[in-house]
Amino acid sequence: MRLELIKKLEENIGTLDAKPFQDILQGAGVDDFIFEKNGIRIPKSTINDLDHFCNQLKNASRAGREYKIDLDEVKDEVFVHTNYYPSFSHTGTPAVSDSWRKLSWGVLPEQQILPDFSPQFHHPIKVLDVGAGNGTNAQRMRDEFKYDVYALEPSFVSESDFKECQRKLGEDKVAKMTLQDAIRKQPTKYLNSFDAVTVFKYGVDIQNKDLFMQALSKVIKLDGVIYITCVEPYKMRKQVHYENSYLLDKLREYFRAVETHFTPTEGIIVCKQPLRPEAVLARLPTIFISSTILTPAENKERPMVEAINKVKKLVSV
Repeated sequence: MRLELIKKLEENIGTLDAKPFQDILQGAGVDDFIFEKNGIRIPKSTINDLDHFCNQLKNASRAGREYKIDLDEVKDEVFVHTNYYPSFSHTGTPAVSDSWRKLSWGVLPEQQILPDFSPQFHHPIKVLDVGAGNGTNAQRMRDEFKYDVYALEPSFVSESDFKECQRKLGEDKVAKMTLQDAIRKQPTKYLNSFDAVTVFKYGVDIQNKDLFMQALSKVIKLDGVIYITCVEPYKMRKQVHYENSYLLDKLREYFRAVETHFTPTEGIIVCKQPLRPEAVLARLPTIFISSTILTPAENKERPMVEAINKVKKLVSV
């Protein structure tokens, strides 16, 4: 399958779902198809066993995405609905227009998908919830998963929300400031301190996007994970007029691994392996090739270039 098709699959259905979907396509003998608004169109003649192909897609369907198939007998084609912009009708939500759905998944308040980090760590898990509001999700993570949860909220709607968040988590666990201010004012408390950071319904101003993502890479431990949810598709899929709101390219400047997943009501971004100087030093055996450092253009770790060059000078002494 061509690389450009694989990349387009990842962009449209998320990196976590793209690989198994790609395996189903290739297993059926499909290595080419046409993207359309809500799915892909495949020449019927390229599918080895149509019944088996349909059954595999049905088994791959899960909450948030259902691969439906329409047969076009006239064009002798198969159209697979990949549920790019899922309907909310099954929840009893009033119908919304396609144009609005393209701009926002979160038409109504959704049931947050809380992340379970326990399989990744074998010790008590310390979590920072950024943009915590009144602390509802932070409290749920603490109570349901037994995380040690801290919270930041730069703009509480009211003083009562701030007090409510403190009541739920404890006064020493809640601060009224941005993530950038937190690491500047209290570095010993926040820098390299958290196993996981959650950002539900990402809403950082465009002008602060770069500084915020840089701060994310600094507060998690080297083996930590960032979990971001978005209710606007254009933050996870490049769209005309919304280029500055797109998050993935900027996140890849600060994290080696960036994965995406889509549900009916939100998109999820998972980031791992922060590109910080100490992270680069920890990976030196993989960075050195024939006693030379990869150039910035080759390794794409732009924020780490200065640190790498310093290491190169030390090694050459």
